[in-house]
Amino acid sequence: MKIPKSLLVDPEKNSVYGAFAVAVSIWAFSYSFIFGQVLILAYYAVWLPLVMVDYRRFLRHLSSAWLPLLFAAYVCFSIFWSVAPGITARTAFQYLSHIACAYIAARTVSVRALTIGALVGIFFILLYSLRVGNYSDDVLDGTYNFVGAFASKNQLGFVASLGIYFSVVFLAFYRRGRLSLMLTAPLILLSAYLLFVSHSATSMASIPAVLALVTLLAMSKILSRRYRRVIFLIGAGLLVVTAFVALNLGLMDFVLGLFGKDSTLTGRTYLWEQGWNAVQKSPILGVGYAAYWVQGFAEAERLW
Repeated sequence: MKIPKSLLVDPEKNSVYGAFAVAVSIWAFSYSFIFGQVLILAYYAVWLPLVMVDYRRFLRHLSSAWLPLLFAAYVCFSIFWSVAPGITARTAFQYLSHIACAYIAARTVSVRALTIGALVGIFFILLYSLRVGNYSDDVLDGTYNFVGAFASKNQLGFVASLGIYFSVVFLAFYRRGRLSLMLTAPLILLSAYLLFVSHSATSMASIPAVLALVTLLAMSKILSRRYRRVIFLIGAGLLVVTAFVALNLGLMDFVLGLFGKDSTLTGRTYLWEQGWNAVQKSPILGVGYAAYWVQGFAEAERLW
């Protein structure tokens, strides 16, 4: 049986395959450190073969992706001045192949398929973490947090926040009656619960801003261009005012205090200072892609 090309590479007709490929990709991003090479190969398998299905589709618009391709080339060439050339070569190839997969996905998957695939993938990812049920100590702030099947609370919090985000996007732009709400409600509740028990301050703080952005996008969808500009200007003004208040009137310390943090993010700003000092030593070329945090290297070991 011959499968029509459109069911694989046409964004208007490949919703099933596109959603499946996105779900597999999110699983690979989340749990490749658990399932290893099998999941990574599955990620490559759902995207790279599409080039052979219709290579003209991808070559036709290749010039539009010049910026990420240029950066990928820079990353690959950094092997020539890297202090750890073996690590740089391996990670640079991974980075280049990931950009290739992202480019293929952008040319073949509609936003609707992306949203549905993300919802399905995130739901099962969070269920698996709930089933594993691991906890971890945070040595920086001394807290005991739920991490599920992830290596850190921030990874779990990030995926949970994505679950809320994609659920809101689906309900705002692709809702089809009450059935859509019934299907997304379990994911919203599960995401909110795991976001809460993970105690990820970054993810919790970003959710209100992201949801406000989705609300503005939803409003702009039904308004004329003239009113969209007004909403954009008002939103930009509120962002500036909020940033001013946060930095000058103590709002930042208050918000961080709600999560048990301080203005140094419990010591993390020291690492940022050390990173800035390292940048000043090699400001142009750096030390090579992924060649700084290497076991056995003096600076990395000192900071660890």
